[in-house]
Parts: sequence; structure tokens; C-alpha cells
Amino acid sequence: SLYLAARSGQMVAIEWLLSELIAHIGPLEARRVAGLRILHALEQASVGLGVALSDEERRELALEAIRLLEAGLSEAFLPGGGHVSSLGQAHELIGRTEAALWLYESYALQAPWDTTARNNWAYSLAQAERDLPLALVLIRQAARDRGEPVASFIDTEAWVLHKMGRHGEAKEAMERAIFHATDSRYQSPEGRVEMLYHYGVILTKSGERARAKQVWGTC
Repeated sequence: SLYLAARSGQMVAIEWLLSELIAHIGPLEARRVAGLRILHALEQASVGLGVALSDEERRELALEAIRLLEAGLSEAFLPGGGHVSSLGQAHELIGRTEAALWLYESYALQAPWDTTARNNWAYSLAQAERDLPLALVLIRQAARDRGEPVASFIDTEAWVLHKMGRHGEAKEAMERAIFHATDSRYQSPEGRVEMLYHYGVILTKSGERARAKQVWGTC
């Protein structure tokens, strides 16, 4: 399958499978699906699942995902948030921070009703350690507008607070995120690893190194 080809870094196989997809579902949808499957493989590899990839293989696959996803993006009047998020992730994988930030910000401003878009923008700002007060406003507005606890939003709030040096508040938020971790993102192995990694970092900064090691040991 395309996913297995991506996990093993087989670019020739990816091109062949893409041509098969195009024949069945058309070029635009085929490119979107192919880009998403490559990103999924990269996410799995990033947390030690599946075939190990060299840095060069990861970069080559991320660039291919960007090429495929951008082809679909250019045809859309207003692309879906999931498509934008995936393209942003691909840029982040190869260190294109400015490109990722521009994508997240642009989409969030075009689709102010999309709370997930604001979550993604806030998280990317935290990762880049840019405009952290804005990131906190964005994620708290998104959580308020959603109206129900969402683990990924609380995780983002905790990560923003951590980056701001507010480690006590970050720990409290992270523990709330873990309590509410029932959405699909945290049912995946890579999602759980990411959350526990964040929790361990925050515990370390809070002076709880032994507990952090226990948490990381469950990843």
C-alpha cells in the first residue's frame, strides 16, 4: 500500500501507487490522500514505530508530502482545516517554521469559526517560541468557543504555559488534558507519545524528575 511504501521510504513505489490512486479517485483527491498517508508514516517513524528512516529519507518524504498537498491546496477556494494542518506539519518536519506559521495564521484568519485552526496556530507559535501571549489568548478563546473539554486544546494550553515559564499552571493543565484524552488524536500511538512527552518535560521543569522518568518510561 501507499502507507507501507512511505514507511519504507520507497519513492518509486509511491509514484506508482499514486498513479493507481489517480485512476480510481481523480488527481486532486489522490494527491491529498497520498500526502496524508506519507505524513502518517512520518509521524509513526518519529515515535519509533515502523521502519527507521534516515534524516535524508525523512526530508525527501516530507518534501514529497508538501508537493502533493500543495497541489490540492492550490485548487481549493477555502481548503479544509485538516489539509492545511497536514501541510503545516510537513513544513515543520523539515524546519520550514515560517512557512508553517504563515499557513496556520492565514487559515485561522480566513476561517474564524474553526476552533481547531486557532489551536494549530497557537501550538505552532509555542513550538517556535513566538508571540506566546497571543498563543495563550488564541487557545483559550478556541477552548471557550468549543464549549467542551478537548484534550488537544488543553495540551496546547499547557505547552504554551510551559514555554512562558508558568510551569505550575502548565502541569495543572497537562493533567486535565490527560484526564480528557479520549479524542481520536490521543487514541493513536503517536498522539499518546506526544502528550506524555509534553507531560514529562513539564514535570522536569517543575522539579519532579523522578516522576518525569516514569512518565517517559510509558511512552
